[in-house]
Amino acid sequence: MPELISGGITLMVMGMSTVFLFLALLVVMTRLLSWLLSKLPEAKAAADNSQNSASSEQQNMLEVAVVAAAVTKAHGR
Repeated sequence: MPELISGGITLMVMGMSTVFLFLALLVVMTRLLSWLLSKLPEAKAAADNSQNSASSEQQNMLEVAVVAAAVTKAHGR
């Protein structure tokens, strides 16, 4: 009987250690990816922001026109 309990405790410790190591690796990789992604978009966002401000407004106006046309056609006015 003590051999069975000892084997169970060993299996439990190995399983808990595996889960702990996997979760620790997951936290490290998530933080690393977050750090990398926080560095990349800064330069790209500044360039895109100046170029897309005018086209974004035109896109919004186009969407409003399309929705208005669809509503008008749907209601048959």
